Amino acid sequence: MRMKTRTITLFALLTAAALVLGWIDRMIPLPPVPGIRLGLANITLLYALYMADRKSAALLMLLKVLLSALLFGSPLWTMLVSLAGGVMSLGAMALTKSIPRANIILVSTMGALFHVVGQIAVILLARMAPMAFVWGYLPLLGLLSIGTGVLTGIVAKYALKALKYYQDADRKPAK
Repeated sequence: MRMKTRTITLFALLTAAALVLGWIDRMIPLPPVPGIRLGLANITLLYALYMADRKSAALLMLLKVLLSALLFGSPLWTMLVSLAGGVMSLGAMALTKSIPRANIILVSTMGALFHVVGQIAVILLARMAPMAFVWGYLPLLGLLSIGTGVLTGIVAKYALKALKYYQDADRKPAK
């Protein structure tokens, strides 16, 4: 019973952290490129992918998308575009993580790149922007997402190292 309570508490905290990091992400001004973000909330998804399992990471992604859309955006479009990006991103991260010797920075970078792919797919399917504009914009978004993915991966690498240290210390009996 204790483990279940601990798991629920952990994912409540991860969901809250994802929302706060997403909010902070929106406050950080980046180059004048619409839609580009650092992707700080993906640190929580990387944590779930590495420290829990794929199903837990998928649940966290769904909660992050749903609650972020309700809190920060126009629920329908924000949710559709974010969900497509989140599904593609998480799928790419899970596949990349399964490659032997793939490190968290590569996993994060692939997630960032495929997040853009998912978002662009929805934008094209919904005809939210002219196709010529989207195709011209895609290379720039791709390059920027690689940079933000690397940055987020580096932060996640050190965050996971610190969190694992504290998790291990929590499991050891006090002396």
